[in-house]
Amino acid sequence: MSEYDERIPPDGVTAFFFLDLADFGILRIDPACSRLIGVSASLLTRHPTAAVALVHPVDRRRFVKRLQDARDGVEVDDVFRLYRGPDWNRIAVRLTLVDRGGGPIAGVLRDATYRYDELSERGLRRDREVQVAARIQRNLLCDTTPVCDHGFTVVGSTTPSESVDGDFYAHFSCYDGSIDIALGDVMGKGVEAALLASATRLAILRATAQLLRFGPEPRRSPEPSDIMQHGHAMVFGELYRLNCFVTLAYARFDSRTHRLSFVDAGNPPIFLHRAATGQVWYLKGRNVPFGFRRDEEPVQIDLALEYGDLVLFFSDGLTEAIDDQGNQFGEARIAEYLASRAEDETGSVVSELVRTVRDHAASRGFSDDVSTIAVRVGRPVGSAGEVPRTVKRRVTRFASDDGAESSARDFVEKGVAGGPGHCAPEGVRRSFFSAASAVVSLLRGETLVFDLMLSVFAHWWSLEIAGEIGDYERVGRDLSTVIEEHPGCSIALCGSSGRRAMVVVSIRYDDPC
Repeated sequence: MSEYDERIPPDGVTAFFFLDLADFGILRIDPACSRLIGVSASLLTRHPTAAVALVHPVDRRRFVKRLQDARDGVEVDDVFRLYRGPDWNRIAVRLTLVDRGGGPIAGVLRDATYRYDELSERGLRRDREVQVAARIQRNLLCDTTPVCDHGFTVVGSTTPSESVDGDFYAHFSCYDGSIDIALGDVMGKGVEAALLASATRLAILRATAQLLRFGPEPRRSPEPSDIMQHGHAMVFGELYRLNCFVTLAYARFDSRTHRLSFVDAGNPPIFLHRAATGQVWYLKGRNVPFGFRRDEEPVQIDLALEYGDLVLFFSDGLTEAIDDQGNQFGEARIAEYLASRAEDETGSVVSELVRTVRDHAASRGFSDDVSTIAVRVGRPVGSAGEVPRTVKRRVTRFASDDGAESSARDFVEKGVAGGPGHCAPEGVRRSFFSAASAVVSLLRGETLVFDLMLSVFAHWWSLEIAGEIGDYERVGRDLSTVIEEHPGCSIALCGSSGRRAMVVVSIRYDDPC
């Protein structure tokens, strides 16, 4: 056999050798080295420096350092490029000190070229698959916006922290003059999160289709709470098995009743900018994320809408973006941003908000996926030019004193009398009046002045009670008792960037008229 063998070594070839501890000269080497690196064993033993000369110049210093580590008793397992014929082969080298009392260094050479090429090809193939998955995710998990329908303008944006993420959002335009919005965030990142996001989104669509087809009233849109309950049932088993969860907000914007109905399953707060007052409110639901509890009962919250209002949904990647000092962007900055920019064009509000958060994150970038979707309330237009039924709305302010409860009750009773809801059942009236009085009684010790806005529709009533409060947390705890005592009403606490809070009391019913 010649000193230089040009045959290509087969995968899996190994060669054993021993090195002198003093000068790293080769004491003995397996003849199989000729098949591995194309050099005969006799050449290497006659010229001890030949082994170092065969190493790629870029790897040579590291190779010598590993030899010194082995002499010091450190186990070495590394890969180096060794010259063989016209190419550089990757050879795995393992080194072990036989005896610390002066024994030689034992080593093993193993061909790693083919394995390295295989892994590189797998990596490239996986990168291509991830790129394809990212394109699919952008096209299938996040609907195209902007969309203008039924008087609403919808604009969404998503910025993944990796090429594929677990955020998704969707919008559905319904025949009854409403638009449904869904925004979700799967725990984790990457392809697995994107697949779970796709499964959750599909479950919401399937739940809607089944409720429309098999519900008691096929032409009546199912409530967001029903959709969330059925959708959760479809994915709970898989989420529980994978020890994963999904935060999700599902909302309906109804142009006929000027109503926002939503269910929040662990999503960040929904921000509402009131065009009439310029006040920014944030509202948090009471449900846990999908995958936590099998028998979770969705709690639906209803809120009156006005022309020009802006509603913002977002994933937690927005508030958790961190600057160089470790400070999160936070909810307070979102409220400040909306207070100053909410009247801008809807698309500009979303894009500038994302840019502002990106500037805050600076060199760190986004550590989590960032998704936002904003809905602007326009002037409602009914189907075929039909003008939606008008609403009876009353606004007042009075002092918080001993007569506050009776004053609020009189205000509500006069507001619903003779209005669109004059045919409401007596049980609905008693439940609504009782809940309103209980909330006023709860807030009477926290605020000096009440602001009340009553909205009366043919199928639902809404009362907003706002004021400056001292202890937001205490009000939230005490309000839970009022909620339990009035199961027929939807009661929710809204906060703001200041000390101002608002409690929304609403009730829905079938109009006997």
